[in-house]
Amino acid sequence: EESLIPSVQPSSAAVIRRGGLCDLDAVAPLSAALHHECQRQQTAPGQVLNELRHDVLAWGGRLVVAQSGDEIVGYCAYNMREARLEEIFVAPNYRGRAIGRDLLAFAEHDMEHGNVLSVRIPIENAGESESARAFFSRQGFCPADQEEMPQGWQKAL
Repeated sequence: EESLIPSVQPSSAAVIRRGGLCDLDAVAPLSAALHHECQRQQTAPGQVLNELRHDVLAWGGRLVVAQSGDEIVGYCAYNMREARLEEIFVAPNYRGRAIGRDLLAFAEHDMEHGNVLSVRIPIENAGESESARAFFSRQGFCPADQEEMPQGWQKAL
């Protein structure tokens, strides 16, 4: 599927572009690192690939990657049908360069183009850390209505 959204060359020195199946091998270790940081159950690399294929790219899932040279240094996985951010992660050595902000902006623009009115993220996907909460707060997310989505965050697009 060809994107109507061009690749972005942000000030972060990483190119933000739509990801695809060919990027999953490079994204899998980043996803495993995210799970480790969030103290989720550890998964084998093969299982991470299967989860990415099934949960991220199937059934309305999309992937955006940040690439510096030949290396994928960050990614954002989201689901258009469910208007939900699944995962966002930037390699530790590349943090503080606005890559996470740019990944999220690309995904939000894509969702807006797809007539998604708001996006949500379950808190477990945001991690338990204050830095993750601060990041999402800076990007305009706020705690969701507790009846609709307990322990979640949301943002109108």
